Amino acid sequence: MFIEWRLEYKNQGLAIDNNKITIYKGGFTKQIIVIYKKHIIGIDSETTHYRMKKGIYSYRIHFKTNSFTNTVFVKCLNKIDGDRLLQLRIY
Repeated sequence: MFIEWRLEYKNQGLAIDNNKITIYKGGFTKQIIVIYKKHIIGIDSETTHYRMKKGIYSYRIHFKTNSFTNTVFVKCLNKIDGDRLLQLRIY
């Protein structure tokens, strides 16, 4: 359990490009999710006050897809990535 959590913490990441967002996460099995900006429906902040004090920001991204799951939970480890992610919201 501890090893899985440690690997998940080490492997998580977020890359924001001009046309897409790439999310890296997972422990023993690494997952890579690519979301195009045109498919994003909304971004919700799920950050609690305690996590904000520690510098961890959490977001839920809603996007259009053909599968059953169309939301992804993202943990950003710094405020800069979180701000860049929130700038993608369409009003």
